[in-house]
Amino acid sequence: MFYVFVESRNPTPETPLILWLTGGPGCSGELPLLVEQGPYELEGFNVSTGAGGDVLVRRRRYSWDRQFHLLYLDQPVGTGFSYSTDPHDKAHNERDVSRDVLDFLRQFYAARPGLANISLFLGGESYAGHYIPPLASAILRANARRDSSSLRIPLRGVAIVNGYFDPGVQYSSMADYVYSNGLISTQLRASINRWMPLCRGAARLCGVSRWGWACKAAAWTCDALSFQRLTRALPHTNWADIRMVCDPASRPLGTPCYYNFSAIHRYWNRPDVQAEVGVPAAANITWVGCKDADMSADFLADIGSSFSWMLPPLMDAGVRVLLIHGDKDIVCNWLGAERMLDGLRWARAAEWRDVKPVNLTVAGAVAGSVRQLGPLAFVRLYDAGHIAVMDQPGAAMALMRRFAAGQPLAQQEEPESGIQAGGEGRETAAARR
Repeated sequence: MFYVFVESRNPTPETPLILWLTGGPGCSGELPLLVEQGPYELEGFNVSTGAGGDVLVRRRRYSWDRQFHLLYLDQPVGTGFSYSTDPHDKAHNERDVSRDVLDFLRQFYAARPGLANISLFLGGESYAGHYIPPLASAILRANARRDSSSLRIPLRGVAIVNGYFDPGVQYSSMADYVYSNGLISTQLRASINRWMPLCRGAARLCGVSRWGWACKAAAWTCDALSFQRLTRALPHTNWADIRMVCDPASRPLGTPCYYNFSAIHRYWNRPDVQAEVGVPAAANITWVGCKDADMSADFLADIGSSFSWMLPPLMDAGVRVLLIHGDKDIVCNWLGAERMLDGLRWARAAEWRDVKPVNLTVAGAVAGSVRQLGPLAFVRLYDAGHIAVMDQPGAAMALMRRFAAGQPLAQQEEPESGIQAGGEGRETAAARR
């Protein structure tokens, strides 16, 4: 499995490690490395047009390696630069993913024993809402089984950005979200919502039975009744950021519009760049940012499954949970995520439902809203899309710093050096609504 390890620029014996898992399924860690929180970014990159220098990189202003060690992993096998010649290495579900990533972590710590005792945080976006809860659970089980001579992985928390956790709840929230933003009519919203009990019922059957066919049926049902109908109704809308306007002629009919990472593809497919980061020339790899179509076929039953139920046991075990949702994203919108959290069954569920949002303040400005109770926190990040860290890098870095330190997320009394609330993470030449 291919990985990139970025050592902190300001390391101390207590500097935490973040393992970042990109979504998809099948999206590469080299995407967030260049567009989110890694130390460098492409000069002039534009996520709407795909323009940008494929040669020059510049130091990122809000790179997380100022406070953390960063570890980016291409997983499952077949993602990014990770490959295998053995077809049995292909993953099909979260059990396979968790096993492979746990094996990787053991080897990583064995090669770098100095990191074995510092706090580990699992982070990621989108489909990481499926990856991270099972992986965190697998780590806790492995820690419980260990003998005195084996490795104990020091997991402290999980931070998931615009995560996909629960198809029944999150697909059922799409029509309400786009309606609340004035993008569809009252009639279409009502028509879609009329069929959502079928989606929720299929998702419940998947959860109760764990049968592969039932979970595949849940994925098909929820997708057809919500996602596909809205895609046809919104041909000009970018599903990752409702402020961005798309040209429907630029993609196959009926497929949603997302970000354009053409410049990132050009960069990682340069032979000299691949050689520099250790990709074997003999592997003959064409780097693709996201292999959604291929991986979605392999993970179809997994897509129809919910993993939100795994969050309460993590919190009971002392693992802190942070969900950040940019408020301009449709596909994993903040409304569905908040409804999912409000429906969780855990020891403080009644208290949680009474927690009101308060302002998230970064560098003296309001950057979003926060609900926080004990080990659980939910952040609605303003003016941010599906990749919220890219859109609001200063606020995202401040949030991660506070979360890792175990501080209240809403407001930091002491000035945070070099952080501004507004985003400077990308060019904004995209046409806006």
